[in-house]
Amino acid sequence: MQKNNYTIYHVHSPYSNANAGMDCVTPIELTIGKAKKFGMTSLAFSEHGNVYDWITKKEKIEAVGMKYIHAIEAYVTETFEDKIWDNYHCILIAKNFDGVQEINELSSRSYNRNDGHFYHAPRISMDELFNTSDNVMITTACIAGLLGVKSNDNVRERTINFLRQNKDRCFLEIQHHCCQKQKDYNQYVYEVSLATGVPLIAGTDTHSLDKRYAEARLIFEKGAGTAYPDEDEFNLCMLSYEDLVQEYERQNCLPQDVYMNAIEMTNVMAGMVEAFELDRSYKYPKIYENGKEVLWQKTVEAYKNHPYASKRYTWEEIEPRLREEYEVMCDNNAQDFMLLQMHIRDYENANGINYGFGRGSVGGSEVAYVNRITEMDSIKYDLPFSRFMSRERVNLADIDTDYDDESKAKVTKFLIKDHLNLPNMQAAQIITFGTMKAKKAIEYAGKGLGYSLDEIAKIKKMLGGKDGEEITDEMRKKYPKLIDIVELASGVVVNTGIHASGILISDKNISRLLGLATNSNSDYVSTQVQMKSLDAYNWVKFDLLGLNTLKLINLGAEYCGHPKPTPDSELFKNMSDFAVYK
Repeated sequence: MQKNNYTIYHVHSPYSNANAGMDCVTPIELTIGKAKKFGMTSLAFSEHGNVYDWITKKEKIEAVGMKYIHAIEAYVTETFEDKIWDNYHCILIAKNFDGVQEINELSSRSYNRNDGHFYHAPRISMDELFNTSDNVMITTACIAGLLGVKSNDNVRERTINFLRQNKDRCFLEIQHHCCQKQKDYNQYVYEVSLATGVPLIAGTDTHSLDKRYAEARLIFEKGAGTAYPDEDEFNLCMLSYEDLVQEYERQNCLPQDVYMNAIEMTNVMAGMVEAFELDRSYKYPKIYENGKEVLWQKTVEAYKNHPYASKRYTWEEIEPRLREEYEVMCDNNAQDFMLLQMHIRDYENANGINYGFGRGSVGGSEVAYVNRITEMDSIKYDLPFSRFMSRERVNLADIDTDYDDESKAKVTKFLIKDHLNLPNMQAAQIITFGTMKAKKAIEYAGKGLGYSLDEIAKIKKMLGGKDGEEITDEMRKKYPKLIDIVELASGVVVNTGIHASGILISDKNISRLLGLATNSNSDYVSTQVQMKSLDAYNWVKFDLLGLNTLKLINLGAEYCGHPKPTPDSELFKNMSDFAVYK
């Protein structure tokens, strides 16, 4: 237990902005640093409707010696049948890694835009909430929760019955804000606690580091048109233990021993959470139980049927090179990766998919050449295999492929929607996070501060730098208040996007282990963690790179009566002849 301290578990970061407007402009690093300064030993970010970038949060929290707690402030709906935007708030907290996966799965499900889950925001149903296991703890969150001001008698009754039956993992959340709505709600849930035995817990609903960041948040909310009514009555700043106690004293709606026990209950809850480590092993998807045997068998057979390799080299000439590469691949445990890439090529060749004949270090592999992963003959062009893979440098294998737009779309569908036509295989696009740039920040903050559109346009024209996003000294002198607010929000996450080329492929349950989301600009699911985390924990991704020149080359060859050109084609008979390129 923390003596004279508490655990902040109901706290938001800019990752909440994707589902709740400009909900926070405080970087996660500042929140973590202040929690550490306060002497706290655990911390949870509970974002609105997502677990975005949770691995990054875990790493940063643990880097300062604190325990990471996995949580979400989920949106809960009474029913999917009617288009009702009730979206009650509820905090879910993982007790252990099983709970982490359960929360990730629920969050993944909430983003389904085809079955009623997603409506204005990602949602889960009350039934899904009430069917959570003992690995998940639950608090009733703020006054917008299941027992709050917008609830109805049926929702309250169902919720209270659930809480009563699960009092060992459920909490009734009070908060410290000195407005009448919060006071009335605190007294109400205190009565529910006395009647049911469900303990009270002190949530803070933290959205800002301090008053400076709180002011910036409010200005951006006004500028974006997402400001909440009466929110100036709430203290959403990050509070020390002493400050929190003083806020409850000032609120003066509950007995002292009641709110002090509720504050201590945050530490009890944190003590129920088990720390966990993430798996850093290479996560090559398996499509054969005996991948090593299959890779060699396919390589031998592919050589025999290869239209160029089998004529250019005898088996005695090529076998030592193939064998050496094969053994290095097996030493790197990359046999399944090569087989998966061959499976994708088989689909592409069978369906007339137009892909580039070779990009990057894989061109140095003769195994890749005979298996038609690349069309570059590494022996003929003296390309080193060691750049692709070696015994001395064991890295996750990586193969990039060029596609024109039409072909890339077909392959993306095959990977994600069709699951590669393989059982137990999953794929997803990779999420990116868009951050606030100066022009957009000036637009939002300018509106929030009451500037006219003409004045905002004039201010934006004063930006310098080659990208037109650099704040100048002249701007700081002329508009000090505005620029101070703008610079606070620099780099803050404001939306999500999709990585231009990366696709994650796995035979593991991505929705549970990472979390999935959907984006209004894409037909496909994406991970809820970004590329950096996937690389750090050795998830396998394929890069589908857009290159519309391919279509022009193939159309040109077709027009001239040539088959699809490769380095082995007559068109490129002499690759050293400059006239070919000319």
